Amino acid sequence: MDRGARRTRRRQQNPRTPSTLKAGVAAALLLLIQGSGVNLVAGQSCGLAASTLSTSCEDACFQYEPCLAYSASGCPSGATCVTADQCAIQCFSKPLDDTDSFTFLVEFGSYDSSKELGGSTGSSLQDETDTYAAASNDAVSNISTIELQPTVTSFVLAGGSNANSSVKGKVAKVVFGSDVISTQSNVSNVAVRNLDLSTDATLQQLPVVLPTALQKLSLANTLLSAFPTLVANFTSLQTLDLAKNYITEIAATAALNSLVHLFFLNNELSSFRAVFPSLETLDLSTNNFTAIPASIFIHDSLKELRMKGNPLESPWFTKVEADFLVQLSTLDLENSDFSKPIDSCNTANRLTVHSLTVCISDTASDDDSDSDEVSPSSSSSTSNVLVIVGAIVGGLLVLGGVVFAGIWLYRMRVRRPQNQRSKIVRESYFGGISPPLARSPADKGYRGGRRTPVSGGPRCCSSDYEDDSYSSPRISTRSTHSNNSSMAYSLWNDEELLSLQVKFEDIDDIGTIGSGAFGIIWLVKYRGNQLLASKRLRLVWA
Repeated sequence: MDRGARRTRRRQQNPRTPSTLKAGVAAALLLLIQGSGVNLVAGQSCGLAASTLSTSCEDACFQYEPCLAYSASGCPSGATCVTADQCAIQCFSKPLDDTDSFTFLVEFGSYDSSKELGGSTGSSLQDETDTYAAASNDAVSNISTIELQPTVTSFVLAGGSNANSSVKGKVAKVVFGSDVISTQSNVSNVAVRNLDLSTDATLQQLPVVLPTALQKLSLANTLLSAFPTLVANFTSLQTLDLAKNYITEIAATAALNSLVHLFFLNNELSSFRAVFPSLETLDLSTNNFTAIPASIFIHDSLKELRMKGNPLESPWFTKVEADFLVQLSTLDLENSDFSKPIDSCNTANRLTVHSLTVCISDTASDDDSDSDEVSPSSSSSTSNVLVIVGAIVGGLLVLGGVVFAGIWLYRMRVRRPQNQRSKIVRESYFGGISPPLARSPADKGYRGGRRTPVSGGPRCCSSDYEDDSYSSPRISTRSTHSNNSSMAYSLWNDEELLSLQVKFEDIDDIGTIGSGAFGIIWLVKYRGNQLLASKRLRLVWA
């Protein structure tokens, strides 16, 4: 059914008084009231919501025609309005010309956003108000329920005078009602462009006012400063356009399994950590990346990558990364997009990837004719490997030396004569109190014993030793005197003191280095490699 037929049928179903007749009746009534001396109440208001775009204007417009209601005398200059119930109603018929798409432009008015650049008015953009329905932002500030034709699959609500272009930061401002097109299940493509969505209250309304079965969504130039996680509500979403916003990072939590095409053109991104398993197209042009984000290389389904306009540094990649870039069907990078050349890269390490020549950083080359230099990343990797290998070899050598020394010491001690009758008591100053240790009978002046603690305590006296003409005295661990039994028992069963013992097998005497009235200072070697001083009590002969 063509547009003319729809208009005829609608008028038959909803007969209206011709506007000329209404005007004549209104004039006659006005004269009658004036002649009777009755004053007209000034400011009699329209019963419809003012400044609200909807498709419900008291049947003043044809079905599916969007409309705006003004006061009886508020019809904008140049607009055609229908008067009904003290309202001037403007009907927009252009959306009915396209049975597949609904487009409405909210022309910029007096509103200026906080991000708007000085002097940016969008006047250089093509004016499409002759093609699409449009109204000034000063006239429309609310969007209510809009009933679409059953065949419509695309809905576009854009600020400015152009449906597809924009000036970053220049937006219109509207408030969405509780329902806009959420019940329009046929709509799969929605574009909300050049509108201020910077407040959470406005942004969080989108899942409520839009169909949940969306496949394409554009929120370009809507003053977003973070990835809109609310898009997770649209479980069938395949294409998301967030161009010309102010997003700084894409966190790992931003992942959405259904996304196939993702656009971040002209944002402020410097970090991209999310992984989108089904992603095939990714546009990161004109952002703040200094290198291709590492997470990009694990997008196995990716086919197109665009990164022009970023302050990229070096075209150095690992072999795996270069192979990933090679398999892309589209990569828009060239060497001029990087601040550092690859002159220092060996020819054998260079690889052409689309229009870009990269240097493979983890491949060794014997090419001596071209250049003796290697890439910084390759040199760093080689140095790291050498350090690791050196540390491992050094550790093995030290371990081998310790094992060899232990075996040698053990064998030397096993070979010592086992029938030495002379033993003496030794004490290492290194470990504190220690049990009696064997000594040579040549040390006649030595009287073995225990070191008296610094804080004081019982000293060992001559009565505590056994007399033997063939062996040096020993400290008795069991005293025959009842008054000393408690001391002897507590000394050798004190866990704290016993934990300080030093094994006599670990101590080798080297020589005396000093003596005093009550002791001799020996230079000893502890565990074969550490020099220590050991103080031992001197036997005072009566």
